[in-house]
Amino acid sequence: EIVTAWSARRRGMPLVVEELQTAKVVRAIEAQNQLEEVLVDFWFNHFNVFQGKNFMRVLVGHYEHHAIRPFALGRFRDLLGAVTHHPAMLYYLDNWQSSARGLNENHARELMELHTLGVDGGYTQQDVTTLARMLTGWTLVPLRPRQALEAPPLQLVPPGRSDTQTGFWFNPRMH
Repeated sequence: EIVTAWSARRRGMPLVVEELQTAKVVRAIEAQNQLEEVLVDFWFNHFNVFQGKNFMRVLVGHYEHHAIRPFALGRFRDLLGAVTHHPAMLYYLDNWQSSARGLNENHARELMELHTLGVDGGYTQQDVTTLARMLTGWTLVPLRPRQALEAPPLQLVPPGRSDTQTGFWFNPRMH
C-alpha cells in the first residue's frame, strides 16, 4: 500500500484513482465471469463520467459498483435508470442544479444523443428541452439536514434497487 501511494503521488495521480485502476485490472484478470467484466467495462465507457471534474473521483467507484455492475448483464432499461439517477451522472452533467428557472439541457441531450437514440435519432431541440424540463428537480441528497428545503424529500430508488441510499433526491421545489 505504501508503494502504491508513493507511486500514485509520484505520477501526480490521487490515491483513490490509483486504487480504482488497480481494482479494475485485478477484477479483469481474476474474475470468474470474464463476460461480465467485459460488459461492465463496456457500459462504464458508454455511460462515462469524467473523474477529473471536482470531487467526481470519489463517486466513480460507487458509480461503477452500484449503477453499472449490478445491471451489466440485465435489461438496458434498468441500467439506464440506475446510471441516470446516480449522483455521479447528475453531478457530471450538472443536472443536480437544473431547475424550472435555470434549465440545464446537458443531461437530457446526453440521454438522447449519446446514451440512447444517437446523433441522428430523429429528435428535435424541442424534444431535448422538454426532456430537460422533465428532469428538473433530479438532484443530490443534501449533505447537511439544514440545507434541505422545508418540503420532505421524495426518495426514488432506481429499478432493481433496495431501499439503500443512492444519493438521488427529487426536489419538487426545483421542478
